[in-house]
Amino acid sequence: MKLYVIRHGQSEANVEGRYAGWRPVSLSVLGRRQAEQARRLLADAAVERVYCSDLQRARETAAIALPGKEIICTSALREINVGELDGLTIAECEARYGDVYRAAERQQDFSAFGGETGEAMRRRIHSFLESLEALRGVDCAALVGHEGTVRETLNYVLGTIVPLEHLEIRNASVSVFSIGEEGRKLLRWNEAGPR
Repeated sequence: MKLYVIRHGQSEANVEGRYAGWRPVSLSVLGRRQAEQARRLLADAAVERVYCSDLQRARETAAIALPGKEIICTSALREINVGELDGLTIAECEARYGDVYRAAERQQDFSAFGGETGEAMRRRIHSFLESLEALRGVDCAALVGHEGTVRETLNYVLGTIVPLEHLEIRNASVSVFSIGEEGRKLLRWNEAGPR
């Protein structure tokens, strides 16, 4: 199966430097333009099925980037849950929680704030990918999600754990993978229109 994985366009939270986590956050004006760029990148893709994070910014991106396609929303593709850090800026997190926050961010473990660990997010997304890989009769699908969704798809395909700080995953970027009987491969990485 050929798998197109799209990160959502720039959100209002991205503009403000805030954690969006699981909150409902809309795309910015630029984010909508980025989703239109993704639509152009996907114009020749023979996408048969679209799976999307059920969070607002991903749903908005999917509707723009893949118009006319039925969108199957799932919480499995959500970004990491940052708990009570939702809506706060990095500066606010550092001022309120100091070293506890910095350690949580470095380790991608937000359980101290009522959120989840990076490992919990990884298991959630990898479990979804396993079920998708076992699916028969679909040759081309798209996933629309978040930075974490894209990173964990890369980790799943490569069989590794690439730390977030080693990757740039642009808003509304399109990465292409192959999963299934022909094996797991990275075909294209992080393609996006102009910033």
